[in-house]
Amino acid sequence: MFVKLAEGGHLSTVKYLYDRGSLFAPVNPAFLSAATYGKTNVVEFLLNSGLITAESLDNAFEAATELVGVVHFDTVIFLYKPRRAFLSATNKAHERTSDKAIITALGKATEGEESNINYDTRYQSEIIKLMSEEEGIPTEMICKAFVTAASNGNLEVVGHLYDDHRISAEAMGESFVGAAGNNHVDMMTSLYDGQRISPMAALQAFKKALVVENPSALEYLVTKLAQE
Repeated sequence: MFVKLAEGGHLSTVKYLYDRGSLFAPVNPAFLSAATYGKTNVVEFLLNSGLITAESLDNAFEAATELVGVVHFDTVIFLYKPRRAFLSATNKAHERTSDKAIITALGKATEGEESNINYDTRYQSEIIKLMSEEEGIPTEMICKAFVTAASNGNLEVVGHLYDDHRISAEAMGESFVGAAGNNHVDMMTSLYDGQRISPMAALQAFKKALVVENPSALEYLVTKLAQE
């Protein structure tokens, strides 16, 4: 029952039962179940009990990223720092920096941006920012996250990744074209002012904006191309 209550996010009842029998409550299984189903309030309470093992912490982080069809970004973010601290304290950080859970979280956050899944964009952006700092993340994933964010007008993520050495010239050009195609003139301005957009990318952006009939993007591009 304790595990099911944790899974359902029934924090007050979980607290009640825990306070009256912590030695007998299956705290670690409940912690894993709560993390799997994105019940961050219960996850936080059980983590603060001091009874959560390192293995459970690691498993809970992975479980939060793996639920088919959705990622509980708030739970992933909450567990990220304690898990990272554990790995650092045990000198295992170098072994796990590009692990499956990290890559899954980054990939699903990017997919959410790309497909306009109704995720909370605050958490989504934070996931991309956090996970991109990890060593060993494939370069193509970082570039995809950058291009997708630019195409969606996500200035927060683009600003965070802009100076990342893994962002290729090709990705920079694709991001500009994507922003033009979706009429994100503020994004186009930000990217263009960095002087990393090639004339070819600018021309491709013009063609894209023309095809999809984005007048604001076209006006901006005509002005910039005339100055070249």
